[in-house]
Amino acid sequence: RRFREPFLAPDLDRHNWVDRNPIVGPGILHTSPEELSLYYSERLRDPECRFRRCTIRTDGFVSLHAPYKGWAEFTTPPLAFEGNRLDLNVKTSGGGTVLVELQDERGNPVDGYNLDDCDPIFCDEIDRTVTWAGNGAVSAPGDRCQIRFKMRDAHLFAFQFVSD
Repeated sequence: RRFREPFLAPDLDRHNWVDRNPIVGPGILHTSPEELSLYYSERLRDPECRFRRCTIRTDGFVSLHAPYKGWAEFTTPPLAFEGNRLDLNVKTSGGGTVLVELQDERGNPVDGYNLDDCDPIFCDEIDRTVTWAGNGAVSAPGDRCQIRFKMRDAHLFAFQFVSD
């Protein structure tokens, strides 16, 4: 999918509003477990041309976004299930919420892992473990499951099943 918005837009400095500016250099550095760093040039064709560093959250290039008004829902296709917990890279506002449900391949909620059992998630974390009635351990019938997300005023950057 193409994203037409600039990933790194020029700031208010008029010297940055020229063609090919800003120019992001090759490579992305993982500068901490929660952060990626990119280096870019600004003020191209200016005597004060310089390099800068910008940071983004890990896996923060694209997110599934839900607005504050109303609820947004998304269900994955059947996925291979490996691990014993589900971690999210997620960011909500103070009034935002994410709820998660595990489903079998046919879309039926798995007992104990439905939306009503899910503990509401409101945070800004790259590895938030989803819990249902206080329990973060997951098991699904079979080796494949679907994940249903119900969100309000939230960004879901990534999710993964992991093993302790």
